Amino acid sequence: MSAPVISPEVLELLRHQSGLSIDRDGCFRHKDGPITHERILDTLYRGLEIADDGQLIVRIADQWAYIPFEDSPYVVQNIRVLEPDQPQNLELLLVGGRRERLDTASLALKGSHDLYCRVESGRARARFSRTAYHNLLPYIIEDDQAPSGYGLQLGSSVTPIALFEDK
Repeated sequence: MSAPVISPEVLELLRHQSGLSIDRDGCFRHKDGPITHERILDTLYRGLEIADDGQLIVRIADQWAYIPFEDSPYVVQNIRVLEPDQPQNLELLLVGGRRERLDTASLALKGSHDLYCRVESGRARARFSRTAYHNLLPYIIEDDQAPSGYGLQLGSSVTPIALFEDK
């Protein structure tokens, strides 16, 4: 007996109605509750991708679904300074265990305390958690030339921090 054939329209509808989402803190939820099972979370985080159309999806084997998110698809849990004098040597520790180098030119401030950067080769935005932001503060200086009034100083290099643009 063969599996039933699902039309492309129904499949697309199911992909939008999986019940999965990501909250402001970068945590997976299913319908109204948090997902807490460690192995399930590991599988979901490893499956996160940015689709060609820019939407966030989770892929498990040959199946995938769209994942709506509250604020940004990724959250920076913390930072790790690999070499303090080298701007390219700040590592982001993202929710779900991913690690990525900080693109300092992508930093943007929203309001007075929400800091964001670009991840996934610039394809997605990540919001800094309070812990990550706090740990980055020793490297943030006032910079009258920067749109936000602040810059990131690593060694003798200062990178201006932009103002957040919603796009």
